[in-house]
Amino acid sequence: MHDVAFFPMLSLQASDEQLNKWLPLIKSFQMIGCYAQTELAHGSFVRGLETTAVYDEKSKEFVLNTPSLSATKWWVGSMGKSANYAILMAQLYTKGTCHGIHAFLLRLRDGNHKVLPGMTVGDIGPKFGFNPIDNGYLRLDNCRIPRENMLMRHAKVLPDGTYVKPLNEKIMYGGMLGIRAGLPLQASIGLASAVTIAIRYSLVRRQSELKPNAPEPQILDFKTQQHKLFPLLAQSFAFNFAGQRLRQIFAEVMADVKNGSFTRLIEAHGLSSGLKALTTTRASSGVEVCRLSCGGHGYSLASNLPTIFADLVSGATAEGEATVLFLQTARYLIKNCISAQSNKRIDAYMSYLRPDSTIRSAKFDGNHDPRSLLRAFEFRAASLAVKAAGRLQALVGRLSQEDAWNESTVLLVKAAVAHTEYVIMRAFVEKVENEICGRDVRKALETLCVVFGTYNIIENSADLLQDGYLAGVDVDDLNDHLLGLYDAIRTNAVAYVDAFDIDDRILNSCLGRYDGNVYQSLYDWALKSKLNESQVHDSFHKYMKPLQSISKL
Repeated sequence: MHDVAFFPMLSLQASDEQLNKWLPLIKSFQMIGCYAQTELAHGSFVRGLETTAVYDEKSKEFVLNTPSLSATKWWVGSMGKSANYAILMAQLYTKGTCHGIHAFLLRLRDGNHKVLPGMTVGDIGPKFGFNPIDNGYLRLDNCRIPRENMLMRHAKVLPDGTYVKPLNEKIMYGGMLGIRAGLPLQASIGLASAVTIAIRYSLVRRQSELKPNAPEPQILDFKTQQHKLFPLLAQSFAFNFAGQRLRQIFAEVMADVKNGSFTRLIEAHGLSSGLKALTTTRASSGVEVCRLSCGGHGYSLASNLPTIFADLVSGATAEGEATVLFLQTARYLIKNCISAQSNKRIDAYMSYLRPDSTIRSAKFDGNHDPRSLLRAFEFRAASLAVKAAGRLQALVGRLSQEDAWNESTVLLVKAAVAHTEYVIMRAFVEKVENEICGRDVRKALETLCVVFGTYNIIENSADLLQDGYLAGVDVDDLNDHLLGLYDAIRTNAVAYVDAFDIDDRILNSCLGRYDGNVYQSLYDWALKSKLNESQVHDSFHKYMKPLQSISKL
């Protein structure tokens, strides 16, 4: 969390004077930080945080408190035992007025790493996964920090308590935006690891028969196994390319912010919310498919698939639960819908909403190239966005705005998912078109892109059939084409997963070994079990032998 949250947040929110003071301490590891935002009773709804920072004009200090049990900072990565500093998100009060959430630098531990007075700090205990990370809690009882410890690049509190608000209030959430911008790439790496294990194992494992009296085939030769794994292989690449693009957009937006331009903040927030939600949830479910595709051995910790799943699934709720984030993307969509209706500027990824766009009257042209497939994603995103906006506007006529929104959320989430899928497919297509690589590599990437696009169009064919973009024969054609593409991927399956370049030490899987020596590795792993350290376990003398003695009586 020091690298992915603490330092980026400090870089974004601290003034130049503060950075000059603190950066040397960070670089020399005198300052090891965490990001304390989530509370016991508040997560995604940041405005509802209860922790307070009240400015004391006499002492020129902020008085920090967690005023209730529910205000306890919770889930803070690295806080439990590691970090000695935190960026604390709290409600700022000056002169009796609340100015909303702001960031403060808080020292947690002294030079001997003991917790400072006025604080209660600890680890929250074992979790579903990710247990090497010491997620911690924090309670504050009238802790005081200097005025200068409020991060003051954008908002300020002057010595007399005067509050100077930022040019754009959304920038106060920029740190969380930076964390979210990195999560799609992390999701792609986790899914790529699981896909690598499953495909490599599927080339070692032989079972049943495809033809009478023929040798047992590799299970990757079965179309059902290919249909489980090859779309996930394509999805791994898709998420990676979308994650790369999101990181580029975030860097561009933050550069604009430093130059005083905030126009693309909402775009970055809308994109990062949707991409984070979709990639983390689908990568998690994809890992489970990989585990199931490995049969019984996938259930063993020796496969490392249970561990990958347990670690990866944390991303589905960390830094924003998926449904909440999709609804934030939906708000971004609705704003652009309203702008399009008024002929105002809309963001680049929303160009399908422009009045002069012809996408909503388009039909599937029968081609299977990446650009043709992308149009299907664009059509569905446009159609669902317009439907969601129309439903919302119709309900506002007879319900309060809040109730109308709540009644529309199921369709709004669906529209946000469709838009996010379009963004991912677009990133994949642009990567294929613009990547500097040889002809064979480009062809291999294009094949994966078409698999990703075709599979998702089939999965969402109900919407496309309903709105007339596809006919029934088109769905049949797409299914046939997809199955045909699996033959090309099967030929290069090893090369595709080797391209991820995940070292065996990182993969940590008996099933996914680069050398394919699966069964010897499983046997050696079993021999190392503590239960095999002695022939007779203590439980025999404690439970079984007395039971046998009783049965003789």
